[in-house]
Amino acid sequence: MRADILHVGVDVGTSATKAVVLDGEGRTLGRAVVRTGVDFERAATQARDEVLAGVERSPDQPVHIVACGYGRNNVSFADRRFPDLDCLAMGAYREFPQAMTVVDVGARDSTRIHLDGVGKRMGFTVNHNCAAGTGSFLEEIAMRLDVPVESLPMLASRANDASVTLGSYCTVFAKGEILEKIRAGCGREDLARAALESVAHRVVEKENLGGEAVVASGGVVAHQPLFVHI
Repeated sequence: MRADILHVGVDVGTSATKAVVLDGEGRTLGRAVVRTGVDFERAATQARDEVLAGVERSPDQPVHIVACGYGRNNVSFADRRFPDLDCLAMGAYREFPQAMTVVDVGARDSTRIHLDGVGKRMGFTVNHNCAAGTGSFLEEIAMRLDVPVESLPMLASRANDASVTLGSYCTVFAKGEILEKIRAGCGREDLARAALESVAHRVVEKENLGGEAVVASGGVVAHQPLFVHI
C-alpha cells in the first residue's frame, strides 16, 4: 500500500450499507453504517462521505474505493468491485491466517466458505433462495412477536424453556407456528430463542463444522450476539 493513500471499502447490502477507511499501512481509521433503503447509489455515497468526514486529510490526498455487496455494481464512483465471496475470504484470512470455514449471515442470504491453510478457497455454499437462515427470517419473526428485531437477543437470554422449538424453516409456516405456540401459552422469551436456534440450525444443517476453526460475520452475527453461542 502507498503510505499517502486512503483505502475505502463500501459494502452495499440489502439492509445496511457499511463503509470502512484504512490508511496506507492498513490501519482502520473509521467506520460508518447507514440504511440501504431503495437507492443503492445514495446509500453508498452517504456511507463513503460519513466515513471520510471523520478522517483528517489533505484535499489532494488520493482515495481508492472498492465496492462489494449486493449493490456493488450501483456504486459508480468505485475504482474496483469485488464479489462478496472474495472479500469475505480475504478479510477473514487477513485476521485469522489458518484453515477455516467462514460463516456469513446477512439479511438476504447466508454463506459458508471453506479456506485451506494458505487462504485458498476450497469450496462454498450460498443460501439465497429462501429467507430461512437469514436476517429476514428474524425480522419477520420479530414482527409476529410485536417486538423490535434488536430486542431478540435480550428476550432470548431470558428464555427458560429449552423445549420450545420452531419446526418450520419456511417464514410463512414459522409465523403460523408461532401463533399456535402463543395461543398455547409460550412466552416471547422462549419463542425468541427458538427463532435464533432455527436460524443457526438452518445455517449449519448441510455443513460439518466440527474440527475446524469457524469465523462468523454478517449483520445477524453483529446484531444478534446470542446467535453465535447457540
